[in-house]
Amino acid sequence: MLSEEAMLEALKVAEGLDMYGLEYFEVENSKGKQVYLATGPDGVGGYTLDDRFSPKVAFSWDEISKVSYTGKMVEVVLCCDLISVYLH
Repeated sequence: MLSEEAMLEALKVAEGLDMYGLEYFEVENSKGKQVYLATGPDGVGGYTLDDRFSPKVAFSWDEISKVSYTGKMVEVVLCCDLISVYLH
């Protein structure tokens, strides 16, 4: 197998993984607890620091009406709610 073919095959395998394309940010939620906020192709998820595999809360992009930030404050506005977190 050529190296280009091997690389393409590896990318196909990675693309099928649940965590493919996720970017994690350590944040503090509105209750003051340290958590991970992850963004990815499917939406935004909240994870505990000890478990990056199973989101405790997740929202698809079609449920989110707006994502904004000011300084270190990030706001995720859902169709009917607002979630705020602070970046570290």
